[in-house]
Amino acid sequence: MILLDATNISTGGGKTLLHYLLKSLGSSGYAALVSEATGLGIAGIGADARLEVVPHCNPLGRRRQRLLEQAIGHHQPATLFCLGNLPPRKPLNLERTITYFQNAHLIRSLDKDHRYSPRDRARYFLLTRAIRRWKENTDLWCFQTRHIQRAFCTEYRIEESRTKVLPFFDMEDFQFRAAATGQEKSRNGSAIQTQDQRDIERPIDFIYVSSPAVFKNHGRLLDAWECLRKTHQKSPSLALTIPAGQGGLAGRIEQLRETGCEIRNLGGLPRDEVLQWTRQSKFVVFPSTLETLGLGLVEGCLLGCKVLAPKMDYVDDILRPSLTFDPFSVESIVSAVLTALDAPDSLPEPRLVLKNRISELLALLHGAA
Repeated sequence: MILLDATNISTGGGKTLLHYLLKSLGSSGYAALVSEATGLGIAGIGADARLEVVPHCNPLGRRRQRLLEQAIGHHQPATLFCLGNLPPRKPLNLERTITYFQNAHLIRSLDKDHRYSPRDRARYFLLTRAIRRWKENTDLWCFQTRHIQRAFCTEYRIEESRTKVLPFFDMEDFQFRAAATGQEKSRNGSAIQTQDQRDIERPIDFIYVSSPAVFKNHGRLLDAWECLRKTHQKSPSLALTIPAGQGGLAGRIEQLRETGCEIRNLGGLPRDEVLQWTRQSKFVVFPSTLETLGLGLVEGCLLGCKVLAPKMDYVDDILRPSLTFDPFSVESIVSAVLTALDAPDSLPEPRLVLKNRISELLALLHGAA
C-alpha cells in the first residue's frame, strides 16, 4: 500500500506530475491526500475514491502532520511518498518514506542571482531550515535531474547513497499528439519538418510557456522583443502564458503591442491548451534562469519545435537545444532570435536527454527497488 502526500501541490508543474503519477499507478493499491487547490478529486480523475481531498496545507504546519498520521492509521501503508519537497515533521513508523524534491529556490547555490520580496525570502528561509531539521525523517530523496541532486546533497549534506534521480513525465501524451499530425519522427522522438511545413502548420513564431515569477526572466525577453522591432525592424510573433492579475507584465506587454510588437498573452491555460499552442509554434524560447525540470523545454522538443535555451547547467540534463543564449543579456537573446529567423534550416533539431523513469519510480514505491 502506498500513501501519496500531495497536500502542498496546487497548480503548474506539480499538478502535472501528480496527475501523471496517479494515472501511472492505475489499479495498484494506493491512497492520496490531495490539496483542494489542484482541482483533482472534484471532477474527471477525481471520481476515484482513493483520493481524499484536503484543505491546502502549509508544508511547515502541524495540520499536514496530523493528516498524514490519520491516513497512515487508516490505510496502514508500507510507503509514504511526499511529492512536495519536505519530509514529515516527525519520523513515521513505516517501511519507507520517500521525498520528491522539485524546488530549486531552496538551494542557495543555484538561486543566488535573484531578488525576491521580503515575504518570499522569509518563506524560503523557513523551508530551507525545515529541510535541515527534518532531513532524517525520510529514507530517500528523489530528484528530477542530476544537476539538482548534486547541488542538494552539497547544500544539505546528504549522502548520495540516500538519493535517486527519477524524472517522470507523460511521454504517451506527446507521442499521441505528434502522431495525430502525421509527423515523421527522428530517432530521438522529436518531430521532423521542413521549414516550409513549419511555416504552413505553425503560424506562431515563438512561444514561452511559463509563470510570471522573477526568475522566469520575462523582463529581458520583452526588452529583446522591443530591441528587435526598434533596432532590427523585426517583429516576430511571441505567445506568452501570463495569468490574469499580473498588472506589471500585462501593462508592459500592452505597451509593446501598441508600438507594433507582435506579442500575444494567452493567459493562464489548461495543459491541453498549452500543448496545442506549443504545437502551433515554430520555436520555443526559454530564458528562465532557474529550473528543476523545465517542462516547457521537454514539451517544445517533443512537439516538434526548435528550441532556443539558456546557457545554464540545468539545460544540460534536459536536452541538447537548437541554439543557446546568455539569459542575462538582452543582446544575446536578440542575437539568438535573429539567427533563428534568418537561418532556421541551419538549426539542428533539439535532442531530448532526459529519460522518463516512471517505471523505476513505481517499482521503488512498491518496494521492488
